[in-house]
Amino acid sequence: MEKTIATLQKVQQSAVQLETVLHELWSLVGELEEDAQFIELMEKAKKKGADSSLAELSTKINELENGLSQIPEDGTVAIDLEDNIDEIIEWVKNNK
Repeated sequence: MEKTIATLQKVQQSAVQLETVLHELWSLVGELEEDAQFIELMEKAKKKGADSSLAELSTKINELENGLSQIPEDGTVAIDLEDNIDEIIEWVKNNK
C-alpha cells in the first residue's frame, strides 16, 4: 500500500503543477488575444480571398482555436482532480 500511496501523491503533485500550467496558458492566450499585430494578422488570414500563405495561417489558427477549446479555461479541473486524489489517498490510508 505504501507504493500505491506514494504513486497517488505523485499524481496529486502533478495535478498541482497542471493547475499552475493551465493558469499560465490562459494568461498567455489572453495576452495574445490583446496583441494588436496578432489580431491584425488573424483578421487578414480569415478574410475570404486571402493569399495561399495567409489561408494556411488561417487553417493553423483554426486548429489552435479548436485545440484551446478543449482545454479548461481555469484550474478548477486540476483542483478537483487534486481533491479527488486526496480523498483516495485518505481512503487507502484508512482502509489498509
